[in-house]
Amino acid sequence: MFFPHCRQAGLLAGLAFSLCISGFVSAQSAARVSGRVTDVSGGVIPGAEVTLTSQLTGAPRDTITDANGEFAFRDTAAGQYRLRVSVEGFKTVTRDVAVPRDTPVPLEVSLEVANHLESTHLDDSEPPRIELGQSALGLTMPNRDLIELPLNGRNFTQLGTLMPGVLAPPVALGGQPGDATPGGFGNATGSFNVNGMRNQSNNFLLDGAPNNDTFNTGFVLRPPPDAIEEFQILTHAFGAEYGRNAGAVVRVVTSAGWREWRSSGWWFDRDDALEAPNRFAVTKPRLDQHQFGGSGGGALVEDKVFVFGYYEGYRNDRGTTDTRVVPSAAQRAGDFSGAEAIRDPLTGQPFPSNTIPASRLDPVAARLLRDYVPLPNQPGGRYTQSPDVVDRRHLYGARLDANLSLKHKLMGRVHAARTEQQNPLGPANFSPAGNLATARLMDVLVDDGWVTGPRFYNDTRVSLNRIDANPTTTSGLDPRDIGFAITPSNPMALGLPNIGVTGAFTLGDAQQPFASRVNEVLTIANEATLALGRHAIKSGVEKCVAAFRDF
Repeated sequence: MFFPHCRQAGLLAGLAFSLCISGFVSAQSAARVSGRVTDVSGGVIPGAEVTLTSQLTGAPRDTITDANGEFAFRDTAAGQYRLRVSVEGFKTVTRDVAVPRDTPVPLEVSLEVANHLESTHLDDSEPPRIELGQSALGLTMPNRDLIELPLNGRNFTQLGTLMPGVLAPPVALGGQPGDATPGGFGNATGSFNVNGMRNQSNNFLLDGAPNNDTFNTGFVLRPPPDAIEEFQILTHAFGAEYGRNAGAVVRVVTSAGWREWRSSGWWFDRDDALEAPNRFAVTKPRLDQHQFGGSGGGALVEDKVFVFGYYEGYRNDRGTTDTRVVPSAAQRAGDFSGAEAIRDPLTGQPFPSNTIPASRLDPVAARLLRDYVPLPNQPGGRYTQSPDVVDRRHLYGARLDANLSLKHKLMGRVHAARTEQQNPLGPANFSPAGNLATARLMDVLVDDGWVTGPRFYNDTRVSLNRIDANPTTTSGLDPRDIGFAITPSNPMALGLPNIGVTGAFTLGDAQQPFASRVNEVLTIANEATLALGRHAIKSGVEKCVAAFRDF
């Protein structure tokens, strides 16, 4: 592995575990659930038993209200919970509570006097429309909405455009295609413009860790909606812990294993049988797209250890239609009879009979036309082709959560992807090798959250994000063998020069600054939260070491 600090990262990880320094940061960026218990007259109730139980894993947490009737759970991951409050002489109250990630959840619980054993249940499981605990302007989408809403290519970032002030960028700036994949030259995964900022100005976080392409900007890993517990975009006035970019903060929380074993599967199909024909195509362009996969998880050890995993495959064969003006067989021999007058560049006078002498034809140009530019197949000296653009992807990931104790949680996860795209029209209208782009993506994170006292919570994280990509594979042809008097600057990207004929066609291999690139970002961070009554003081530090190498 190229990254120069990987050994140091392993050493730091081992040291953190051995010293139990709150391990590696909570990628959940845990929220704080707090509240006050009163009677119907508003008097506080100290000594009430409060239990917060995760409806995902069934793991309970208990506390007692203090002299002011207040309680707090400081390291609560995003999800659905059930709150139970009981005290002798009062009705027991249970409440379903939705906890958005990294957002304080204040609760007021009122207990009624009970003549005998009674209980009351309240349902607050829907996320609040207005979060009074923070000033940021944003949008939060739970797992159910991510799965049920129609998304082109199942790209969750498209949901960001539901926010006011958020627009998909124009195609010239990357657009917002459903099949966006990092690893190339352009900003294909920048996703959107926020409040007039460039689409390179967004900060993507995956389980609290950076998920940014440091070369092109935009995201790196894109888990399928079934593997996402919550998606959130913040566009204005977000907290001090979010920096780096002036645009939006896009936060994704991945799914964890459930208390009971569950699984799901999906398959989406698009076919040219349902497509309208292109009126300019000789034949109907092909479209054969399949997006499929599955996910599952459950408890390895009841209420202690949970696992979740997923796989998604993507297969797309899409025909594209391209029509270009190409020279006929007679024109390639120099005969332009019937066409506009062809003038001798040396004298400025028309060639006799509008025919260029064979001795004046450039041998390199003649060879390029003969070997790589086909003859017309349409009237008017035009050539129409509908080659297939082939796209193959594999996305997979796994996550392990361990409740080491009621105050100590450990989580580790890995996401990875392999992509291969071939576009014959990518480099030019007529290319000797088309355009084959490959990428291998990886994101690893280990985190630990620890409640070290009744008022203090700490978590730390170590993550590694990696892109290993070949944006394009050239033909390997040495231009000197064709007759060009040039010396290639990059032996790893040998190919024909890219030539453009104005108003007609382009020819050659892709123009590129490099043939391969490796990006790696190592992040080490720590966050600490101190609760003082209804107030919380949060501080943290983050160290990012980025490395980039191109060939």
